[in-house]
Amino acid sequence: MNDIFKDATPTNPLVIKPSSNIVDLEKLEEKTLKKLTKNELVELAEEKIGIVLDRRFTKTKMIEMILVE
Repeated sequence: MNDIFKDATPTNPLVIKPSSNIVDLEKLEEKTLKKLTKNELVELAEEKIGIVLDRRFTKTKMIEMILVE
């Protein structure tokens, strides 16, 4: 197996960065909420705002409900 990789060029190590989808509750804007997935919107609403969103809603409807609260 090592013969297969004898001519391979070493590359940089794998770098894993934390998620950048952190939303500041003080600055809830439609622009930042659109970057989140529907599941992330549901989690945000339940954990940070205290409202329950139905996952069957459209993303636009979810964002509208979050901004109203």
